[in-house]
Amino acid sequence: MTEKYPEIIIEVKKRLSQKRFDHTCRVRDAALQIGEQWLRNGETQNLDCELLELAALLHDVAKEDDDLLKNRALHLEFRWGKELLDQANLIHAAAGAFVAEMEFGIKESSALIAIAYHPTGHPKLDALGHALYLADYCEPGRPFLTAKEHKKLMNRAISDRHGALLEVVQRKKDRVLEKGRQPHPLSSVFEESLYAHVSRRSAAAG
Repeated sequence: MTEKYPEIIIEVKKRLSQKRFDHTCRVRDAALQIGEQWLRNGETQNLDCELLELAALLHDVAKEDDDLLKNRALHLEFRWGKELLDQANLIHAAAGAFVAEMEFGIKESSALIAIAYHPTGHPKLDALGHALYLADYCEPGRPFLTAKEHKKLMNRAISDRHGALLEVVQRKKDRVLEKGRQPHPLSSVFEESLYAHVSRRSAAAG
């Protein structure tokens, strides 16, 4: 794949471990595969794949920056709400949106929302956010997915956008429950919004 953003890739690589950077590149590739196919299928007409690529490259940019995560809490709460700051493993998403905007000049709300809510999902996510959410879970390096599961999920993501989103939300919920924790409130709201969309679509088709 030709690298469209070599300077951004170099900078992101500086900030991440090799393992995290490799994940980022796989997410970028999966997101573009999904998004470009949606455009070809007519699933969406308003998806900017260049912006999607930028969001994918930057979605974990703050994941390993402990100083940033600690020192920007008040700003992040003001911008994205307290929900993302309640769990330590989610703060990086809001921080990543901050870095994308303030350091990399990303101003489009679609990309910033996608980055901020990529771990939990959110009803405000549009096609760009959906593609990133799916790609982050479905990328082929995920140890909790077999090669067969990865292929099946990617195929469903391409052909059945909201069905794939519901499946991933439910898979994430099951993993959280298995660990003795409760799903994040934003994930639950996202799941409810997807059920509502699928129900409306079924009613219209029937």
